[in-house]
Amino acid sequence: MPVPAPRRLLTPFTNRPRSNRHPARFLTPAPRLRGARQRLEQRPELLALPLATGVVIALPTASSAVADSCAQYSFTNPHLGFATVIPKATLSYGSKGPCVVILQQDLNYMIRAGLKVDGVFGSKTQGAVETYQGRKPGCTGGVDGIAGHYTMSCLAAGSG
Repeated sequence: MPVPAPRRLLTPFTNRPRSNRHPARFLTPAPRLRGARQRLEQRPELLALPLATGVVIALPTASSAVADSCAQYSFTNPHLGFATVIPKATLSYGSKGPCVVILQQDLNYMIRAGLKVDGVFGSKTQGAVETYQGRKPGCTGGVDGIAGHYTMSCLAAGSG
């Protein structure tokens, strides 16, 4: 009766046989992981998240510049009954800056607006604000296309 061959252990990163002679090989990531990490290093706004399956996904990072330069404060919306942290600025058509970035991200999350997060309050952002206000008229205070304290607090309560 033939003797079965011993089972070979595979490294988790490279799917190559583990070698006692070369322990550093075990710690070397697979070539496709290295390439993905190199590409993601060129884009600092993305966070590389390697998964156990060997796939690397890219997630947007929370920009500290956005939080630092958009003045925020605690606002209690009577329709919600609790305080939320929102930008101090009232945003309307033509507004620019990091507070608009927060608005666009919240609209993309809440109503899947598909807005380009560029920090410019244009016609598409205004349309998305009006759509959101139409869906939550009691909370936002009505449809006017302006992202004021009520609208921003409703968005923050739903997205945070």
